[in-house]
Amino acid sequence: MVDPLRVLAEARGHLFVFAPVAMAAGIGVWLGLEKEPGLWLHLGAALAALAGAAGLARGPEPMRVPAAAILCAAVGVLACALRAERVEAPVLGFRYYGPVEGVVVGV
Repeated sequence: MVDPLRVLAEARGHLFVFAPVAMAAGIGVWLGLEKEPGLWLHLGAALAALAGAAGLARGPEPMRVPAAAILCAAVGVLACALRAERVEAPVLGFRYYGPVEGVVVGV
């Protein structure tokens, strides 16, 4: 019987190209949520990143590839959260129906 963790451990040097895929999966999790999550998701992603880093550094050899995938996915979630916080703009707390005027300063 084939042990999938052992196969991943043997192919470890060739799996680096999947790091962006794992990060994109984390970003997809963030963008797939119905509403913007609060502090709990940020803390959970940070703990998952720490657990992934610890598993990558000190875990048994067969578990290092899944730990790296967890680390990359958590980094993707945190990167998307950071970007969402940095570009946040004020939002009206009510519906506004009326004229809106502005001036184009530059193109």
